[in-house]
Amino acid sequence: MSEVTIANIAGGEDTSPANTSKIEIEVGGVSKFAQLVNILKNAIPIGGTTPAAGAFTTLKQTTGKAVGAIPISDVNGNLTLTASTGSGAPVRAGSPTFTGTVTSPGYTTGSGITASTATGTAVKLFTLPGNGLYHIFVHLNTPDVAHYGVYAVVLKQGNVQKISILMTAPLMNVTLNGADVEATQTSGTAIAIYYEYQRIN
Repeated sequence: MSEVTIANIAGGEDTSPANTSKIEIEVGGVSKFAQLVNILKNAIPIGGTTPAAGAFTTLKQTTGKAVGAIPISDVNGNLTLTASTGSGAPVRAGSPTFTGTVTSPGYTTGSGITASTATGTAVKLFTLPGNGLYHIFVHLNTPDVAHYGVYAVVLKQGNVQKISILMTAPLMNVTLNGADVEATQTSGTAIAIYYEYQRIN
């Protein structure tokens, strides 16, 4: 079988055994051996400022970070992570920073506050945004959860919505009106209602 050498992949050929590999290539039913030279030593330098001739292009960015720092962020800017690189070193990442509400395709959260609502009057909290299982907590801006805190689980599938109240409160009620989640407080005065939910789909 014939042998072909793919040399100087990274500019500066090193044919020492530690930096030379062979792979078998079949061309038209004929096996050939290709010798890969210098792929282990410095074939792909990451983090420098000017790549050597024939070398893999160095990663760079222009956001004001130091050369070799690669900022990564989600589309909403809620998660930021800076990966730093060094010449001849693997990529290293700093600690991620979370701001706002971080979401994923299968898990979302939401929260809100209604306007001041008269006692005994049902008010819409939010509309279920899509199919899924919702964990909902409704309360007033008070530590008196025993009287005003309601925990409900809602399942939405297509046009069907079902609610189950797991924690009741004598002065707060949570119901469904189609895909709308509504609450009624009976504190005896007009007051805003708070809610938070987690959706798993």
